[in-house]
Amino acid sequence: MSEKISLKIVLLGNSGVGKTSLVNRWINGSHNKTITPTVGANHQKKTLVIDGQQLDLFIWDTAGQEQFLALAPLYTRSASVAIMTASIVDEDSFSNLNTWKKLLEESCESFPPVILAVNKIDLSTDSMPTRDEIEESNIDSYSSVFFVSAQTGEGVDELFIQAGRLGLSFHNNGQCVSNNTVTPKLERKEIDYCC
Repeated sequence: MSEKISLKIVLLGNSGVGKTSLVNRWINGSHNKTITPTVGANHQKKTLVIDGQQLDLFIWDTAGQEQFLALAPLYTRSASVAIMTASIVDEDSFSNLNTWKKLLEESCESFPPVILAVNKIDLSTDSMPTRDEIEESNIDSYSSVFFVSAQTGEGVDELFIQAGRLGLSFHNNGQCVSNNTVTPKLERKEIDYCC
């Protein structure tokens, strides 16, 4: 196996959309309902093998509160992939995605691939936008769109594996590769993913 590659994956989005919960679900295989808001940023590491290449993914979970916006460029520099995170139950989290993208653009010399993660799909109701509507309005702006639930684990593994895949491609080619991946529409059921 070739030498291990380190990739920086940064999660951006409003406070309360579930960035920390998504990271905890993927790294630890668990969900904690009483998470306090992130201050500044936290990071964790997970090793993954994609296409025979061993990767150290450093996952940076950033604060979403307005008072920490000025710090975001410190954490987004040199990112291999960005995961813009919105919550299906928070309309403002979608409205502010462009603000987060602009911060990313201003802080990165080479603009990395950007994935949209729509979290808390286990809480969606008929009054909320459908997956088709969200995909249609966002697919051209993101390398991939994923519908995930940190609580049930639905789509979380696929999200971070795709982030690793896009990050590896960005690392190898020095450019963003878009393949417009959208997560398949899975049945709504309790899923508990591990590792």
